[in-house]
Amino acid sequence: MRLMVYPASKEVSALARHQNLVKDFDEVVFVTPNHIANDGDDFSVLDGGMPTGISVSTSFEEELKRADAVFFAKSYIPISEQSLQNSMQLAKKEGKKIFSQYNLQDGTPVLPGEGLTFAQNTYEDMPLICDIPVPVVFVMGAGPHTNKFETQLSLYEYFQKKGYVVSHIGSKSIAGFFGVDFFTEDYCNAQISVRDKIIMLNRAIYRKYLKERPDVMIIGIPGGFMQLNPMRYEEIGDMAYIVSQAVTPDASVLCTYASDFTEEHLEWLKNVCQYRLNAPIKNLVISNTVMDVSFETQQCEYTTIPLEYLKEKKPLQQGADLNMFYALDPDDMDALGTAIEDQLASNL
Repeated sequence: MRLMVYPASKEVSALARHQNLVKDFDEVVFVTPNHIANDGDDFSVLDGGMPTGISVSTSFEEELKRADAVFFAKSYIPISEQSLQNSMQLAKKEGKKIFSQYNLQDGTPVLPGEGLTFAQNTYEDMPLICDIPVPVVFVMGAGPHTNKFETQLSLYEYFQKKGYVVSHIGSKSIAGFFGVDFFTEDYCNAQISVRDKIIMLNRAIYRKYLKERPDVMIIGIPGGFMQLNPMRYEEIGDMAYIVSQAVTPDASVLCTYASDFTEEHLEWLKNVCQYRLNAPIKNLVISNTVMDVSFETQQCEYTTIPLEYLKEKKPLQQGADLNMFYALDPDDMDALGTAIEDQLASNL
């Protein structure tokens, strides 16, 4: 089975860099408009990471003929609604199965998996908050484009190769392509109180533990860990707070933007995670994205920097109590897995 992804961008980096973990499809091909990349370019031109050995294509119609399904992914790449609809209609006409992060005619995105919901269930014989009796690893992000989901998959693959049974809740809806549960939009439901969300989420995660009986659980936290834009309230860390109250992590990873890390800034990051989210961090993953706030548009602006350039200009300075790793670098991600495993072992 062949899955075609359009338009390919760094938003779908996980599907390229962890293609071996994708369920139900033997091959994933990536198609992008020809003004974004050249035909045959390595996928790394889209996300700025280390080379993948996977080529991108600029021929939608040619790749469509060979595909069994098409995933229309949301992206920063500007594509008109009419052009997108035309591409969807062509895929439908060719009899291809369609997945989409866009709202279709019935207003519902179509993706694999149903996600982890806050469905209410009563357990008279359970305490109000259930303890998860296996190590839990949080993967948090400072905001969008911090390679949080790619980091989760790297840890999942690391522990799986070590022979552990791994349970994973993903922070992105494309987690369904990997056979992984993901958080739904239930947490945005204003009709449910924060208290009830915490209790229901705790029980949903506990049910997942009972069903899968893992050795370790990896939980990717949706959204940012707190407000970073002083002018807009888009990423204020509401879901990070809810998850951190529902489950206590045994180890935590914070994925953040590339910047000059002063001692004061690192101390601030550690304090926010420890005292607001009860998730002390010993591991920091650095994305190859720079985030700035435009005071003219009041929007966050993101710039992708080639990882090789970033590593040359800003070599990581390891601290005594904080490990730092580059995202999208397989060697660094293996080192992160080792650091987390050692931390969990020392907590036993």
